[in-house]
Amino acid sequence: MGARRQMTFVTRDVLQQARADLRRLAETRKPQAVIPEKVTRPHMIRALRGEIRAAFKRGYEIEDIITLLGQHGIAMDAETFRRCWRQARSARQTLKVKPEA
Repeated sequence: MGARRQMTFVTRDVLQQARADLRRLAETRKPQAVIPEKVTRPHMIRALRGEIRAAFKRGYEIEDIITLLGQHGIAMDAETFRRCWRQARSARQTLKVKPEA
């Protein structure tokens, strides 16, 4: 049998500090390069894709997300959200496709 790798662990404090540093790193990017001044609804959904996916994994429903967006002045019905969400997901999937050599 092959040699077993020894599993290494990090402490919660180290993990939390790394998370905080990564957030700060993301905040130091040029805001204009990350998000334009005005975006369309599909672009907004695409920009928030990770957060929306995390909310779905935590058990939130589309109505919960629409309500939250509405609290920020983003009026959207369920069908529009679904359409934009499908577009955002399909855009990500097309990026995964590797060009043929």
